[in-house]
Amino acid sequence: MRMLLPFLLVALFALPLSGCGARENTRVERGPNATWEYVEQAREYREEGRLELARQSYVLALSLCRNDADLAIIKRELAGVELMIRTMR
Repeated sequence: MRMLLPFLLVALFALPLSGCGARENTRVERGPNATWEYVEQAREYREEGRLELARQSYVLALSLCRNDADLAIIKRELAGVELMIRTMR
């Protein structure tokens, strides 16, 4: 019985940890997809001339972005939209 107790304790503590990792991986996969959904939406708004909505979508994309290369692209496009907004005022 004493030999079985450590095995049961290890199994008991390892069980909740395995479930957390599965949820964490799904969250990481959803982040970049949501980021690029906002970028695509912003590009559509920009093409339609709806610059304020484009700006809002770029800001949402920035808040979700986790990749430095993607972050640079989004910042550059956002700066372009903000310049367009300033020149139209």
